Amino acid sequence: MNKLLTNQVKKHFGLTIRSSKNLSRISTVHVSKIITDQGIYLLKGKEEQESRMRYIRAAQQHLHEKKILIPREYLTVNGQPYFTFENKRYILQEWIKGKSPTVSSLENILKLGKLIGRFHHRSLGFSPPADCRAMGALDWENEYQADKRRIDQWYKKHLRSDSPKIKWIIRYCKRFSSRAEWAYQKLLANSFYHEWKSYPDEQHYLCHGDYHPRNTMFQKNTPYLIDWEDIRHDFVSKDISRMHFMIMRKHKTFCPSRFESFLQAYQQQNPLQSHELGLLYIDLSFPHMFERFLRKSLYKKMNTNEVASFVKNEWKKTLYMCRKAKLYC
Repeated sequence: MNKLLTNQVKKHFGLTIRSSKNLSRISTVHVSKIITDQGIYLLKGKEEQESRMRYIRAAQQHLHEKKILIPREYLTVNGQPYFTFENKRYILQEWIKGKSPTVSSLENILKLGKLIGRFHHRSLGFSPPADCRAMGALDWENEYQADKRRIDQWYKKHLRSDSPKIKWIIRYCKRFSSRAEWAYQKLLANSFYHEWKSYPDEQHYLCHGDYHPRNTMFQKNTPYLIDWEDIRHDFVSKDISRMHFMIMRKHKTFCPSRFESFLQAYQQQNPLQSHELGLLYIDLSFPHMFERFLRKSLYKKMNTNEVASFVKNEWKKTLYMCRKAKLYC
């Protein structure tokens, strides 16, 4: 950490830094573990709108009140939630010492299912401050259309490629595009979806937004959820999809029984009604992860066998979720 930032931490939090360790690989985001005379903390800096900062902080306060274990944030010596330095807003958080679980064992998969289920269940009741809403429900239809359009555009751009791994993707593009349209039409026809969109904020779930094993920490047997920069009001499918993608990546396959075990553990903490399961499966049947795979060019870091495995497993998952959606819709 440079001396200027060290001095800012001293000025705003009264902490003398003895050593620090950079934890971020992204140049636009500062994340560091700082060891001070007064203890160990996490310092985060990001170019973020003030209204977004207020939403995140208010949501975290709600979760504290609901007994969800998350890192505490500390005020500056002047009672402010952050300080600004070189266009970034910096916050100081409690350092959580623990281990992130792997998803190699079914036991850990079930723990992670229960953890996010408990979070979703207790998150209800949050109404954000004025002028800083983050409501994912308002974007679904546009998101579905935009994602399908990107799949179609990628297909047209790469159709004549001679690359073996690109050919693997091309082979599946129209299939995923067709399922994207199917999910979009199912969404439009789903009465609960339209009802859910009109709910007041406090009846919407909060979603973590980046729920994966590295954003959970276990102190002995006590689970913490960390990294709340992407928190928003949305539907539970967003967090379930993200974690299940990480489970699939670890096991290099889609396993229906593994997903069903994860969802069963989830519902022990947050039972979903039939109409909620319908919306869940519609969203999980949409090829969000395949679109992300194309948009972020993740295939460039993979060999042909890895690309083939990815698209085949995503396709297996998509067909399974479509079949489940038909049972509820």
